[in-house]
Amino acid sequence: VLLLAEHFLNMFGAALRKPARRLAPGARQKLLSHHWPGNVRELRNLVERMAILCHSKQIEVPHLPPEICQAPAPSAVSQLPQSWEEFKKLKQLAKDAMVQEMECRFLSESLERSGGNVTKAADDVGMQRTHFHALMRKYGLNGTL
Repeated sequence: VLLLAEHFLNMFGAALRKPARRLAPGARQKLLSHHWPGNVRELRNLVERMAILCHSKQIEVPHLPPEICQAPAPSAVSQLPQSWEEFKKLKQLAKDAMVQEMECRFLSESLERSGGNVTKAADDVGMQRTHFHALMRKYGLNGTL
């Protein structure tokens, strides 16, 4: 999976005339743990999408689509928390991860609609440009001013 993903990243990077992207360790782990019901075609489509949408040098977990980032199903969790406090912490971590992923996708799609213009993207979604920019830095997204 990782060899194919790297190959597709290089191939699409060259075709789009973009610098080569790398997979962050967390993203690599998510790709390895995914079931890949669509096999190579699904992986190829995902990598093409990441090559187009991701503006940072490294593809991180928040850049991946929800179907890849989803927490394992409860039946797949090997060891459930033993206390309510542990469960609440695990639940909060899952919520935080989901919010971060949605936030990153929200920013990416806003930037895509604005043609990479940060000021226009921020205006279109009703955010202050400085806040939009801070979130872009958080997720390693790029745009223009």
